[in-house]
Amino acid sequence: MATITERLHTFEEAAAILNISVKTLRGHVNLGRIRSVVIGGGKNRKHRRFTDKNIASFIAAQKVREIPACPSTSPKTPLITMPVNQHRTLTPFAYPILTPLCCRSALGLPGAG
Repeated sequence: MATITERLHTFEEAAAILNISVKTLRGHVNLGRIRSVVIGGGKNRKHRRFTDKNIASFIAAQKVREIPACPSTSPKTPLITMPVNQHRTLTPFAYPILTPLCCRSALGLPGAG
């Protein structure tokens, strides 16, 4: 039978090493993000311990990874501009639906009430 020579850490010790709460550590265990060693069974919970290797692999997995930029947040394409002499002024008559009712009477547009 093989003997374990690596130190086993309790939830409290592992949480202190990881600088997180015991509750957060339990959540990571339940989600399978960190491995643990089961050393016995209790009435309410299994007795779990963490090796240094378990803790180190969890830390390595939590490092920030560089990901490509999201297309929705990438810089937008530049607007196409027209030469100054080709600009047209749009009058409110071109878009009567978009003109607010309060402005229609001031502009002499139909539909003012």
